Amino acid sequence: MKVLRINTAANKGGAAYSAMNIQDVVLNMGVESWMLSARGPQNLDKYLISLNESKLQRYLNVFAYRLFGIEGYTNTKLWEPILDCLDKYDVIHLHNVHGYYMPSQVLEVLLSKPCVWTLHDYWLVTGGAGFPYHEKEKKSFWEKIFPFARLRYPTEWVDRSKNRKKYLSKLIEKYEPSLVAITKDMSKKLKERGLESKKLNIIPHGLYSNITPPDINIKKNRRKLGWPLDKHIFLFVSAQVNNPLKGFDLFLEGLNRLEKKEKWAVYVIGDNYQLIKNKISNKNIDIEFLGKVEQQNLKYYYRACDTYVSCSFAETYGRTVVEALAEGVRVVCTDLPVFREVTAENALYFQPGDYKDLVKKLTKSFSLPLSTGKQKKIAYEIRQRFSKKVMGQKYINLYENCL
Repeated sequence: MKVLRINTAANKGGAAYSAMNIQDVVLNMGVESWMLSARGPQNLDKYLISLNESKLQRYLNVFAYRLFGIEGYTNTKLWEPILDCLDKYDVIHLHNVHGYYMPSQVLEVLLSKPCVWTLHDYWLVTGGAGFPYHEKEKKSFWEKIFPFARLRYPTEWVDRSKNRKKYLSKLIEKYEPSLVAITKDMSKKLKERGLESKKLNIIPHGLYSNITPPDINIKKNRRKLGWPLDKHIFLFVSAQVNNPLKGFDLFLEGLNRLEKKEKWAVYVIGDNYQLIKNKISNKNIDIEFLGKVEQQNLKYYYRACDTYVSCSFAETYGRTVVEALAEGVRVVCTDLPVFREVTAENALYFQPGDYKDLVKKLTKSFSLPLSTGKQKKIAYEIRQRFSKKVMGQKYINLYENCL
């Protein structure tokens, strides 16, 4: 069986990480699988293909998309060699395919093949915004918490999401690809927003090949990183720290009101933090921005903190919350249905956008004793639920069903 996997990028963002993870897993399970992206790593191995979209092409595509809603304006010729060779692949596996790089006619050709489509966000049912609409105000989360969101995300200045949603719905109805939601909560929201696909599957991202949890030794791990031993360490991780949906401003609001009698410090991992760093005027906040950390090294940072904090306003999965629990860490996170699902109620939850409730839960994390046995049990159960082997087999079964 030969699979062509397609995602916007191969080395940047959560969807890219998940797509590459699935790629590696099914390859190791005997499926020949190639990964195609608009912008790939410089050193591509034999299973990685790049469209080699130039910077100039990308910028032209950005403006065509934002002004006229045309996707992949300059990339049609780049796709021709790929489309000419489609017959050598048995199954097309789509991931994040929206944005600047794929013309709509290319998407239609790909859907006409036996096709699996893993949905990493809600683009199919919103036609534009990457996340669901706020139920009461009928505004996207982005517009609710960041009024100028449309200038930067969903990367269009003229809102054509309704027309795009109709177009995408017709494509799904016509070609009936096998769609994959990554959580039950996501599946429910997709159906609530009108995606009545007969082929909607739920396959959580598999993150772990080893289900044995690590030894929980915070002091040992802190010594390796050079972190203080006498402070309660909070950790915050996001690919884009200044992304309004991740709620870092809310986290700062809570930290400003956290009692100073307890010794605590904050470490932040992720890109695009400079604007936020410049905002911090309170010198009493002991906070350090570490920038980007390679995925394979993140586990050492989780293992060295006391509490992992996620303040997201919306998520489809919440990978970092899963990763923290799998490393034996206590988690404080927003009370979102998807977080309740993936953590299996093993976290301290605060109301979305409520910094006072956040402060209560952060304060509570100081006083709760850390039970090594309990945390290891939770870590073991999380690793079992998010097993790479289980995920890989489900995708292979789906490929076979498509054929």
